[in-house]
Amino acid sequence: MEWLSGSLDSHLGRTNVEIQAGKQESFDRLRRWLRIQEPISFIDVMLNDLESMNLAGVKRVPQSWEARLIRLRHLLPSTCVGDLRARVAPVRLMDALFEIQDQLFDLKMGPDRRALLEREESDDDGWPAIDDLLPGTVAS
Repeated sequence: MEWLSGSLDSHLGRTNVEIQAGKQESFDRLRRWLRIQEPISFIDVMLNDLESMNLAGVKRVPQSWEARLIRLRHLLPSTCVGDLRARVAPVRLMDALFEIQDQLFDLKMGPDRRALLEREESDDDGWPAIDDLLPGTVAS
């Protein structure tokens, strides 16, 4: 019976190691997700403010925005790059922020995101296009 006990201990030990590895992997995935979500949320607030500026007819993003842009740069992973400058037209900075946010979404959702977007754009799945379902649009 001793061989059975040793075998059982071995299986339980391996199972415990697998459970702990799974927990660590889940924790790491959540930490990466949160690290990416923070700059996405920060960009959302910035985009809202820039849209208000644009609607108000502001020609240039004030120099005081440089502090916000520095903070954003510190939040971004090194793989996310863009032309983040104050003293440009609000629309220009908005475009740069959308580009960076797109890069963050790729990191957050992985390679399947691009495949899903391409599939959605191809409209070959038999479903109507999203735009055709929106109020005020005509189905093609």
